[in-house]
Amino acid sequence: MAAIWATHRAEVVARGTQIMELLRTFAAGAKESLKKLRKVHTTTAFDQIKARFDHECGGFGTAPKFPRPVTLCFLFRLASGRGMETPVGKSSLEMTLFTLSRKCFTIRPSWRRYT
Repeated sequence: MAAIWATHRAEVVARGTQIMELLRTFAAGAKESLKKLRKVHTTTAFDQIKARFDHECGGFGTAPKFPRPVTLCFLFRLASGRGMETPVGKSSLEMTLFTLSRKCFTIRPSWRRYT
């Protein structure tokens, strides 16, 4: 390596520059693909959450319906990321706020130790 560096330094630097440019190009394409993949997964997750939403009592799925913070956080972040005026954003906010407004989710004294 030392001999090649000593005798062909300019060529090694040029090849290193080419490799770095290829990596940057690949990373930019990977970032765009990751954005598309995230959108597909978040849309699927949203559809599943929406299908399990209880329009009468709030919450998601069957009993016990104590809302999981991760679900509410996901819906808030989705609304923020997609835009609150979009159908997905508006629906995310409505489900979250309706769930949080229900009196059946008031924390009783016996549950405080878990919060």
